[in-house]
Amino acid sequence: MRLTIRILTLVVALSSTAASTALAQRITYSFPDPIADQTGAIDVTGMFMIFDFKGNYTIYLTADPSHPFVGQFRVNINLYNLDADPAFSAFSRACTKKCGGFGGNTDYDLQNPTTKLVIPGRDPVLTHWGAGDRAVTSSFAGLGSPPGEGLFRTSVDNFPLTFGTNEDCIACDASGVAIAQRSFPRRGWILPLP
Repeated sequence: MRLTIRILTLVVALSSTAASTALAQRITYSFPDPIADQTGAIDVTGMFMIFDFKGNYTIYLTADPSHPFVGQFRVNINLYNLDADPAFSAFSRACTKKCGGFGGNTDYDLQNPTTKLVIPGRDPVLTHWGAGDRAVTSSFAGLGSPPGEGLFRTSVDNFPLTFGTNEDCIACDASGVAIAQRSFPRRGWILPLP
């Protein structure tokens, strides 16, 4: 009887540990961006994304101190996961309202320059992405575009908006390919910015 109780206690403890480990698991992508590759005022130097099994995400963007995030600009994040089911292969946090001028849902107006921008959110598409999946930031990475899409890219665009001439296309070359890594944050864990 005691042995049975001990075995059941062990099974419950292991199940609880496995469940809490799955809940704590995070997936990360990291995309470096070259310095001085921008055609606009802001020069992004990297993008780091972390998300959990529920699709809660945080995107960290860093900028070169000599070309920081300041003034009016738009951030469009688009990722294509080549290894996910095609129905869940595209993640987008891009302008969907008032996209012609300033005032869209991804527009910023910062009076004080900063080299770090943090973008939180939730997207159920990410619940279908896992460790080892390859994602790209643009069609320019050379691995194609999401099904049914043409040209796509991730960028920070300065106002006035002009395609390709007032922006920083983030990791718009072979550096725009990343493989998802698994991480297990601990209590009190603080994510270092890239």
